[in-house]
Amino acid sequence: MPTLFLDTYPEITGPMMVAEVRRIVAESPERVYKRVECSGTACSYIDSADRPGTGCGIGVALIALGVHPQVLADAEDAPGRHYPDDVNGTTIRDMKVWLGLSSEEPFLSWLQGFQSAQDSGCAWSDCVITADRQTPLPDVG
Repeated sequence: MPTLFLDTYPEITGPMMVAEVRRIVAESPERVYKRVECSGTACSYIDSADRPGTGCGIGVALIALGVHPQVLADAEDAPGRHYPDDVNGTTIRDMKVWLGLSSEEPFLSWLQGFQSAQDSGCAWSDCVITADRQTPLPDVG
């Protein structure tokens, strides 16, 4: 499947993503993702212009790893990105394909677990606990 964007990020790996999510959670462990309406979905990777601090943990991590926020905004608004059975909109698995990330299993499952817990209203620290419980990861040093 071809990527939809000129900007791709094959240098961003699963271990890098998990490490970055853990880093941002350590900085804001009690943060709770504030869902906002965005192009027909209830979730957004980036901050809303009128509500700073609303971007999800995966989006914050991707931006910290060098993905431009506009690329994430474009991904959220891409034609055909909404699927009838995809209540929460774009998942990390969609972003992997669209951004050309090198994230792989079991790291994608861990990130998906974090994202699902976050979308349910859990504090970020609890999202990490949930992801760790659902998908134990190998020690990547």
